[in-house]
Amino acid sequence: MDRAVFRDDDMTWTVEHAEEIHRVAPALGLDPAEVADMIQAIRAAEEPIPLVHPEEQDLRENYRIVSGGETVGAVTVVEEAPLVGFGSTWQIDVFVYERARSKGLAAWAVGEVLRQHPERSWEAIVKHDNPFQKHVVSMLERLGFEEQDNVGGRYFVRRP
Repeated sequence: MDRAVFRDDDMTWTVEHAEEIHRVAPALGLDPAEVADMIQAIRAAEEPIPLVHPEEQDLRENYRIVSGGETVGAVTVVEEAPLVGFGSTWQIDVFVYERARSKGLAAWAVGEVLRQHPERSWEAIVKHDNPFQKHVVSMLERLGFEEQDNVGGRYFVRRP
């Protein structure tokens, strides 16, 4: 399978991406009605809507996941406030379209991003009601993340 993950800070919202998010909105802590409004805004927009607002470009990076010549998801990393003793950490999120799931692309793409930045400290939060929790936790553990105590979800870190 030909696949690639590469930084693309010019990624824009697509109806497909927003509809995929709408399907799992509650598990992501999002209001489905707000996501539905976003889908309508994307459809009505005269110009593409950036995935990351230009004012947030310095704090976020987007990585496009491509398989079979098509975009099938994205990895987004966000620089978080420094943790005592660790400096900045980067929160990592991955999303693979339903049509491309169960092929190991999420774990592969996250692993590729981690390999590109071995000097960074990483964090990931898995909400308790995430329907993919079991798979995500397994992926994070395979990638060297360790679970820490957290009330709002399962919190994982990976240090350089």
